[in-house]
Amino acid sequence: MGVQLWADSALEQLSVLNFKRTAVIPDSFVGYFPPGTESPLINQFGYCDTAIISPGLVADCKANRLLFKDVVANALGKNSEVPFAYINSKEDAVQIGYYIAIAATFGRNVSSWITPSMYYTGVNAMLEYYANNGHTNMLMYMVSSPMHTYMDDSFMYTAGAKGLFQQGDFGLIDYISTLPLWNGETLTGACDGELQNLDDAPALWTGYCDSALDGREFTQGVQQQIA
Repeated sequence: MGVQLWADSALEQLSVLNFKRTAVIPDSFVGYFPPGTESPLINQFGYCDTAIISPGLVADCKANRLLFKDVVANALGKNSEVPFAYINSKEDAVQIGYYIAIAATFGRNVSSWITPSMYYTGVNAMLEYYANNGHTNMLMYMVSSPMHTYMDDSFMYTAGAKGLFQQGDFGLIDYISTLPLWNGETLTGACDGELQNLDDAPALWTGYCDSALDGREFTQGVQQQIA
């Protein structure tokens, strides 16, 4: 999650170096929280008073109204020329565990706990939020697995959308090694499964892909969304 919280500030500070190519790669921390918990947590952890928060978000942060997706959407919008190339697993066991732990910390009962399919639906809903708000620089490589983080693990070299040992024609390492893009180069996301509207997503199955996110691509220097 740190790379998303730091992205806007870091890119602004690095801009003085006049770099020609850059990318943000959030690995396995989408930031899906139990309802009503993330705004207080963001405030309590002191984010509102740090130097990395965008000034336009401070008031909502201190009023316990700031959501994680607001922070990310702000960074995406201010850095539309930079691809935010997400990596995530459909059934990320650690992120599910964090969700349950936060729910328990806030005194929620078992109804606040989630199944892998509920988690996957929630993650897709967050990504749809970014897509529906015109952030064409958001891409996702979705791996069919419960793995948490890839870039610090050898699975980075073996994983593909179908699983940890099924690279296919466009493996995770291909996605990562394409970045950062040269002007005119294009990167696409990946997901394996039949397309489903999120409103009709199966309650106990993650073998699908969100139709609203299908076909997204980012071309450096030509920001457009393929719907």
